[in-house]
Amino acid sequence: MNIYENKSKVKIVILITALLIGGASLFYTNIIVEQLSDRERRTIELYANALKYSINSEVNDELSFLNQEIISANNSIPVILTDADHLPLNYRNLDINEDISKKRLEEILRKEIEIMAEQHDPIEVNIGEGPINYIYYKNSYLLTQLTYYPYIQLTRDVRFFRVYGF
Repeated sequence: MNIYENKSKVKIVILITALLIGGASLFYTNIIVEQLSDRERRTIELYANALKYSINSEVNDELSFLNQEIISANNSIPVILTDADHLPLNYRNLDINEDISKKRLEEILRKEIEIMAEQHDPIEVNIGEGPINYIYYKNSYLLTQLTYYPYIQLTRDVRFFRVYGF
């Protein structure tokens, strides 16, 4: 029995096992990312409805309080509320320095709107009487991390195989 021949077979088995585990990891993570993305979309739709109803003066105090709780509960998904012309009116959960000029803030928000529009279609919301407003949003930091994690993990595994001569 040749020891080098067995070593080669063991390496192939380990490599195939690693590829199967990596593929399964990518597949499963993509399922989780899709589910989390759908959940974030539903959260933003709920946010839009709460915003709409909280501004409506006909809503009673208890329902208004509930709507405010829903709005304030969104502490992870970046959102921008725009007017009918897609100009920013308000934003949440964006890491923006508060000490910048109004003009610079508007530039940053417009760039964020472009990024958000690439990720998701805006949600239309009619706040009060008047033109339709839009809520733009992008993936939360957690969803972004989860999207890229398996690829980072696989890159690390590839380096491992190179170091150990696979």
